[in-house]
Amino acid sequence: MKKHIWLPLSIWFSVLQCFCWNWKLPVSAETTQTLRTADGIYYEILDNQAIQITGSKDTLSELVVPNEIDGLPVTKIKDYAFVNHTRLRSVSISESVLEIGSYAFVDCSRLETITIPDTVQDVGWGIFSHTPWLNAQTEPYVIIGNQILIAYKGTSEDVVIPDGVRIIAGFTFENDMTIQSVQLPDSLISLNAYAFAGCRNLQELQLPEQLQKIGSNVFFECKQLQNLYIPDTVQQIGEQAFYQCNALRCIRLPEGIMEISTRMFYHCTMLEKISIPNSVRHIAPGAFQGCTSLTAVVLPERLISVGESAFAECSRLQQILFRSVACTLDSSETTFPEQAILVSEPNGSFRNYADTYQRSFVALPVSYGDVDDNGKIDVADAVSILTAYAKNCANQPGDLDDRQKIAADYNQDGKIEVGDAVQLLTCYAKLAAGQQLP
Repeated sequence: MKKHIWLPLSIWFSVLQCFCWNWKLPVSAETTQTLRTADGIYYEILDNQAIQITGSKDTLSELVVPNEIDGLPVTKIKDYAFVNHTRLRSVSISESVLEIGSYAFVDCSRLETITIPDTVQDVGWGIFSHTPWLNAQTEPYVIIGNQILIAYKGTSEDVVIPDGVRIIAGFTFENDMTIQSVQLPDSLISLNAYAFAGCRNLQELQLPEQLQKIGSNVFFECKQLQNLYIPDTVQQIGEQAFYQCNALRCIRLPEGIMEISTRMFYHCTMLEKISIPNSVRHIAPGAFQGCTSLTAVVLPERLISVGESAFAECSRLQQILFRSVACTLDSSETTFPEQAILVSEPNGSFRNYADTYQRSFVALPVSYGDVDDNGKIDVADAVSILTAYAKNCANQPGDLDDRQKIAADYNQDGKIEVGDAVQLLTCYAKLAAGQQLP
């Protein structure tokens, strides 16, 4: 089993500084071959269609990013392009620029004047961090370009982000311990990486219906966030989006996402139940690792792959249901926890996994509620459920085999309890009265 070391964001930032801050130019062989110079500005051509600014000479004090170079439009400023350019005092960006990369002007210690057109559509994180220009901003919300919020300077517990804001840039609210609730505008389409990372007292947040993207680590260690509804407009959720959201109990994932990304719900220890959309094709490594309250999982029928340790350390996970044959499972022993019963088609990857690691396996079909397997659901089945529940409460060994345990879990929540018997008896009563079930 691989071990991963996690460090606070501030430490990673320091490491990044040491590694990258003193770089003035890209140094890869591929970039060096295409590097060009115009009026002291370094650039490269992207797919023979556009220009990306990569840096400038150290002597430059006034930077004017032109609309075009060599007849091609200048559309982007690259990540780290002007990092630590200590002589740079003013920057004027042309209207052709659509994107500014992460840390593009970080640590420009004399940068006081910046002109940014409304045409800028997106930015990376920390683009003006540690600059006099950003330090001089007095409004609580620092908004640039086409309504992009890049910094928050307020002190309120209840944050109301202005109408019109389209994007919240990376790290905008990082480690803000004051914020308890956030009201997002209907205009918002993207939460970029680490937007609310480390906001440990954030409890309430409602995502707008037009939201399209939740970047990586957006809610990283938001330890008080309990419930979240994600609208179906969201097409992408990044890695570790809910990493160690320890209070998260309920979350609704959007129909349409293709992947549960790497460590998306890592150590969400209060997460009891999750509905995985039918659109999901991949469950990445560590996606639900350490979700110790999770009791049952139903995997989508068109699932293609399950990565390493996807459900590792899920100590209460009792059953995993998968109504298909074709799925590639990571070959490691930690993909699923030992105690979980795998319920799937008689032949397929789940059966092979169970045989390889000597895990409990129940072949479909399973008639939920028919505990005694006599072909009908009746009072006797309810009695079996209540008996199993009572023995479990008394820490006594039960009499049910694995198939019977699955059948006894009438509501398929991974637990055998009174509620299963009540629902079964309600069903029985309706059928006995000649009523049709919904």
